[in-house]
Amino acid sequence: MSRQGGILCLDIATDTGWAYGLPGDPAPAWGVWRLPTHVSRGAAGAALEDELEKKLDEFRPCRLVYEAPLPANLQTNAASAFLLIGMAFATESCAHRCEVPVFSRSSDTFRNAVIGRSHLHDDEKHERPRPTVKTRIVAPWIAARGWNIPDHNAADAAVVWAYETGIRHAMFNKRRAAA
Repeated sequence: MSRQGGILCLDIATDTGWAYGLPGDPAPAWGVWRLPTHVSRGAAGAALEDELEKKLDEFRPCRLVYEAPLPANLQTNAASAFLLIGMAFATESCAHRCEVPVFSRSSDTFRNAVIGRSHLHDDEKHERPRPTVKTRIVAPWIAARGWNIPDHNAADAAVVWAYETGIRHAMFNKRRAAA
């Protein structure tokens, strides 16, 4: 895909999912960058910057958007938090060097607006094996749209892309009108 001027979205992690496309595209292009995990945080950040620079050069997006790395109620592992904050910084600095506007979005914000919910229901939390938000909420939404994105990291990036391109859950607009 060489179409320029679209929106590049990321789900930052050691397996960073990405989605790219223009508003109105039937589905985003997507992929996953498998970053080194057993070397150092610096190596992971540098690998992320390398991959991101390639995509920024290829796509020349009008903006870059990534999922905010630390939903306060979910992040309990200090090492993971440190790594994700560093990767967010690497993303922002890479976008700055490439002169691409960059934004972060809360997972609650984009999932609620696009899918209609962002958390497991109480009954889902007690199921065994316990489902995840990505398997119970994101994956079915991706499948219902007809998008063939089997990787959960890329699927989350695709939901960010949907949010950025104006795709909204039917109830989202009804709730906003009632407010």
